Amino acid sequence: MNKVSGAYYQGRTRYQGRRLAQRITSIIALIGISGISGISLPLLAQTSASQQLQDDPNKAIVQAHCTGCHSAALITQNRLTRQGWLDTIRWMQDKQGLWPLGEQETAILDYLEKYYFPQTTGRRTALPDHLLPPKP
Repeated sequence: MNKVSGAYYQGRTRYQGRRLAQRITSIIALIGISGISGISLPLLAQTSASQQLQDDPNKAIVQAHCTGCHSAALITQNRLTRQGWLDTIRWMQDKQGLWPLGEQETAILDYLEKYYFPQTTGRRTALPDHLLPPKP
């Protein structure tokens, strides 16, 4: 057995273990809980709007390469520059076993840059020091 990050995997890498778990979850979602418990929608197939990728011609490419290893939420919660996304892809290739993306890397980066770029809006700016309580 390999010991990875304190968890034991029987001859599997962390990537293979996550991939197997996602396939099992997908199968359960396809079967649907409705036939088992009377619930009208398969609970595991439901996702919030914030976790869904933006519709685009390159969405299928991003889904094929990215959501096989992690959920779409990991993409939608991050906001990076094109170089930031490229650095993240290189890190995943070096450390997480992501395969070479080949010609599709440009399409993936175009998609990520278009929809998941850094935003200047969001949290308010920090209060000026004169409005903060005195420091002890």
